[in-house]
Amino acid sequence: LNLGLMFENAQGTSEDFVQALYWYKQAATHGNGEAQWRLGMLCEEGKGAKQDFQAAMQCYKMAAAHGVAEAQFAIGLMYENHHGVERDYAKAADWYKQAAAQAHAEAQTRLGQIFERGVDVKQDFAQAMHWFRSAADAGHAPAQLHVGLLYEHGQGVKEDVHQALRWFELAASTGNADAQTKMGFMCSNGRGVKQDYHAAMDWYRLAAEKDHVGALSNLGFMYEHGQGVEEDEGRALGYYVRAAKKGDAYAIKNRDLILAHRAKHEAHQAALEAQNAAQEAHKPAK
Repeated sequence: LNLGLMFENAQGTSEDFVQALYWYKQAATHGNGEAQWRLGMLCEEGKGAKQDFQAAMQCYKMAAAHGVAEAQFAIGLMYENHHGVERDYAKAADWYKQAAAQAHAEAQTRLGQIFERGVDVKQDFAQAMHWFRSAADAGHAPAQLHVGLLYEHGQGVKEDVHQALRWFELAASTGNADAQTKMGFMCSNGRGVKQDYHAAMDWYRLAAEKDHVGALSNLGFMYEHGQGVEEDEGRALGYYVRAAKKGDAYAIKNRDLILAHRAKHEAHQAALEAQNAAQEAHKPAK
């Protein structure tokens, strides 16, 4: 196992997935659960050998039988992402539960999302909140964001925008771009906090640095309407263009409106200049 780790992570040697695969196989045949899980990851990702979802699943199941939470989580992901098996959220949930019971934060979060959406399982916001809180209390930012969303919309808990804000800020403070964008929205709209356009701009900018499409679009809106900053159509257009490239419908609409307005203004200016030129041409010579 250790030799495999060294080759996979280039520790004291050059990166070599073929060698890593070889040494993981050696450890896996002796029942080493972590080696079986890592061997599965290489098979799933096609590193060191041709990508093989079936072999990956086989390795993961061997590791999962040894109680390896990462392997249980990986099987859940394969069912959720349709990797070598039919997509089945109920089966994914079963595997996530096994990993979640071992305090695997990402498994807890994905399990919460399945209950939140109610796909292939009965929608259950209380269960979603239970699993989100388990991961959130361990400091998992995506789970903290979801706890905030459930409080904001009163799903599984009594609606409480102040609690929502608290959880959004916890997630945002870790650098989570979705949460930073949400904080911008809360500050801009005075949700759970006094309306503060300057604070909103600060949060949106943090998320925009990570190219978050919602933050880019919202920055465009704030520059267009002069909220927290001096009105600046050019900068607004720049942010709308960046968000539009990512397919944001709101940004596409506003980009096109600004461009259409500019084109109309330019056409009007050109017409005025042409009219003035014609008038000058018909003036009698002095």
